Amino acid sequence: MNTATKRPVIDHDEIVEVEGVRFRVAFERDDDMGPPWKEHDGHGPVSDWRSKGPYSNYYSKSPGERLLCADDRDRSARFYDWQAAIKQAQSEGWGLNDDALHDLAHKLGREPTMRECNEEAVRRDFEYLRAWCNDEWEWKCIGVHRLDENGNDADSDYLGGCSGDDQYLSDTAWEMIDQMMVKVREERAAEATEKAELQNIATDMWSRVEAYLYDLRYTDEMVGVERERFKLLCAPAGVTVE
Repeated sequence: MNTATKRPVIDHDEIVEVEGVRFRVAFERDDDMGPPWKEHDGHGPVSDWRSKGPYSNYYSKSPGERLLCADDRDRSARFYDWQAAIKQAQSEGWGLNDDALHDLAHKLGREPTMRECNEEAVRRDFEYLRAWCNDEWEWKCIGVHRLDENGNDADSDYLGGCSGDDQYLSDTAWEMIDQMMVKVREERAAEATEKAELQNIATDMWSRVEAYLYDLRYTDEMVGVERERFKLLCAPAGVTVE
């Protein structure tokens, strides 16, 4: 997220305030999302659950496959086809972000080749999927709720299928708040315009009423009484008459 000043990391169920508007932010587990390799492209092939033979303590797998995860009893497992993933990475041009590329260059002591970048991308993909299988991370749904003056939800926005560290989730929540603040500012501008129009109407109307009262020979005191009555009529609209 591009911001001039780094904003604080938002915690789950925290309330933050922007321009006098309060927002409650929640990070909940998104159970509508499935395995990463089924939700998004760009992952290596992963097998379905595969069981050991009835009289065997080993899984049947091809030489290019690696164990991704197993159940608690180690009777069923999923496998990641490393060999096929390497070919896929080369074909699709899998690469690395700047930080990962820097780390690989530091590890090798030189600039990595394209093939080495592909292999590192596959390794990171494997570790990313294995971490999900081992419940080391989970899909998150970000909920941002604009609160009214009583602390109740006045408006809400949700974004599901999010994955990343606390900084990423917080940055995404701030972006959602920014979008909701656009609506808030538009509403405020519309209210200000409407109030200004009502103020002009009320001022013009009172000028006409005042002139009419003096035509009827009302005294200043009597006109003052009518002015106070007119003010009471205008008060619910938030306009004043002097």
